[in-house]
Amino acid sequence: MERFFYPNSIVIFGASKNEKKGGNHVLRNILNFTRENVFIIHPRHQEIYGIKCYREISNLTQEEIDLAIIILPVEYVLDTLEECLQFGVKSIILESGSLYIKDESDKNLEKRIQEIKSKIGGHYRSRIMGPNSIGIYSAKKDDSGLITSLIYFDKLPKLKERNLAVVSQTGLTLSGLLQSYNYIQELGISKIASIGNKFDVNESDILDFLENDDDTDAIGLYLEDIKDGNRFKEQCRRIVKKKPIILLKSGKTEKGKKAIISHTKSLAGNYKVIEALCKQLGIIEVDDFEEMFNVAKCLLNQPIPKNNRIGIISISGAGTVLSSDLSEKYDLRLVEMNETQIEELHQIFPKFAWHDIYNPLDIWSAVEKVGPDTAYKFSGDIFLKENNIDILIYFLTGIEETEFDWDILHEFNQKYPNTAIYMGFFGGDKKLLLKWREVLEDKLNIPTFESITTLFRTISKIM
Repeated sequence: MERFFYPNSIVIFGASKNEKKGGNHVLRNILNFTRENVFIIHPRHQEIYGIKCYREISNLTQEEIDLAIIILPVEYVLDTLEECLQFGVKSIILESGSLYIKDESDKNLEKRIQEIKSKIGGHYRSRIMGPNSIGIYSAKKDDSGLITSLIYFDKLPKLKERNLAVVSQTGLTLSGLLQSYNYIQELGISKIASIGNKFDVNESDILDFLENDDDTDAIGLYLEDIKDGNRFKEQCRRIVKKKPIILLKSGKTEKGKKAIISHTKSLAGNYKVIEALCKQLGIIEVDDFEEMFNVAKCLLNQPIPKNNRIGIISISGAGTVLSSDLSEKYDLRLVEMNETQIEELHQIFPKFAWHDIYNPLDIWSAVEKVGPDTAYKFSGDIFLKENNIDILIYFLTGIEETEFDWDILHEFNQKYPNTAIYMGFFGGDKKLLLKWREVLEDKLNIPTFESITTLFRTISKIM
């Protein structure tokens, strides 16, 4: 598996000079990573972007190729795959949607494919990802990264202190979802593998690699089916002791199962079995990609809560009421303030508000009296120094009057390393919220949420 993520030589079939085509995007993505030992197989061009083209892979003077990427019309894929296998390419990504034309009447094709399968790992020492894959993303510590996506990336997410790897049966994770992290990087991404239709390489092969990958601290899975249930179960049993696993399993309904057959030609299996497996092993199950990444950013960017005790500081009275309802719904415990805490908070609250000091805490009158920096820092310290909460949540509205020095939260993380801190927003100026999120998430690793329900639901997933 290492050659997929760390190749020393790459050959591309289907590279294009046309900047509107996927073959062009793949080539430019690779050239952003390296120009050394990159080879193009093309029947007509002499060179593309200064990279020499060869008519056939057998014309290469390079004796060994780590990675081949095939982005060709379907009628050329099978022949090209066999050429790569005979050359001895170590890893092959089939970005084409299929191995052969569906209406092809030649029954020998299926026999030919089965013969190839039977020789993988024996006569052929290659591994094959796809078809219907757009390959991999692999981040490096020098802020560069290898991506084989059909979408061009002029910028890639960077590794952070702790990072998520994703194994996925859809190219979506290597296109739109990854693209969104170019603006505000909510969490570190170490690797992505788009495994497609799993002709050869499956989720368990990638899990074996990620289990011992030093850059990967949590693993997200989007799976439509599971190839080898027993192997997968034993892997997860081992891995969850070291790294959290987050699973998005599609095909829970009969209509979903039919859609999977259309998408990757696989069978979804019995969802009840998967659900039971998650509960048994401690795999975190999520309902969509947004929830996967929300859970991941909480697991990776803040301490994992040991218990369900929370403290809440809200700029809005509605925030305190909604927090009370949602805490009960998601089995989170609002810790009662003791007399000492209440007495200390009298220092920052006007006297008329003293009777409103409790958890969840409506902070607005204190902000008006002493200003946001003092109000948020003092009240947060009151909660945290008692060491009786596992999670501290701030709720703000996106207006300048509620903004405070975000480094206060970073100081809290250093001073109280066992307590997770999250930020929720109640509307406000979208541009201001974007600016805040860029500092909080990208630089300070404080997870933010623009939906109070999403925040509480996410917390419930990691408890």
